[in-house]
Amino acid sequence: MAETSKIAADKMQQAIEGIKAAFIDELSERCDDIESELMALEVSMDGLAELCRQVHSLKGTSAMYALPFVSVICHQIEDMMQIF
Repeated sequence: MAETSKIAADKMQQAIEGIKAAFIDELSERCDDIESELMALEVSMDGLAELCRQVHSLKGTSAMYALPFVSVICHQIEDMMQIF
């Protein structure tokens, strides 16, 4: 019984590590996209909708992965972007 619990715990840990890796990959891509959109805003406000979409998607993904601090920051950024 203890061996079964150990195997289950190991599989759970592997799954958690996979989920973390997937989130970090997505986070990196989204941050790169957000940075690109911010840089483009220096030239034209045309990319504002895409920037809002990227931040909103990051907020949802972070909430899905139970990272409320990232979600709260994204929500605050969304609130600031509504001014434009």
